[in-house]
Amino acid sequence: MSTIYIIHGWTTREQSRELWQPLIRLLKSENLRVKFLRVPGLLAPLDEVWHLQDYVNWLKAEIIEDEAVLLGHSFGGQVAIRFTAQYPHKVKKLILLGNSGIRDRRLLKHIKRAVFFVLAKLGKPFGKIDPLRRLFYKGIREVDYLEAPPLLRKTMTNVLREEILADLAKIELPTLIIWGKRDKTVPVKHAYLESQRIKNSDLAIIEDGRHSPQFTHTAQVAGLITEFLKQP
Repeated sequence: MSTIYIIHGWTTREQSRELWQPLIRLLKSENLRVKFLRVPGLLAPLDEVWHLQDYVNWLKAEIIEDEAVLLGHSFGGQVAIRFTAQYPHKVKKLILLGNSGIRDRRLLKHIKRAVFFVLAKLGKPFGKIDPLRRLFYKGIREVDYLEAPPLLRKTMTNVLREEILADLAKIELPTLIIWGKRDKTVPVKHAYLESQRIKNSDLAIIEDGRHSPQFTHTAQVAGLITEFLKQP
């Protein structure tokens, strides 16, 4: 039986691990082996600036078997996609939950990204007026960046520069893509794009789901995963 390795999204909140427990319990009740990985810089220590490839190398060291099952949410899905494209022999099946890694070409997103990188390059333009700085980052939905220490901010900037669009066509193993239709963090159109580019993929859209359906629609997500893993 293959182990399901969970790679969580971009969060430094320790309680986020507890949010995964209901899904983990449901999966284990189906006699599935599950291992929750603490991502460096987020729920595990990190003492230097990383790039996406560093996370891929970290994941390679964490997986102690061939033909593992990877379950990646948001940023974790971005890592899982790049890893699978590079080491397909290490992965048996891939499960993606609202993963990041594809740039949104909408004008508003483009402007937001440009402003984000300019501010990251300039440093702390609102550093002396913390309430104003918080309001600005909240407005562009980059509170994670605001709350991160400097080392993690640089890591986040490096990761945002990486895109996994070219990796999708390299993935030929069975893949389940789960997406919340009301996801405001990563638009659902990315789910359809991935489904088209990953040859052997199944797409499940959760109608009233948002960015983390594994927390809000736990039983439904667990059912989708269980059925997917039962397929030969």
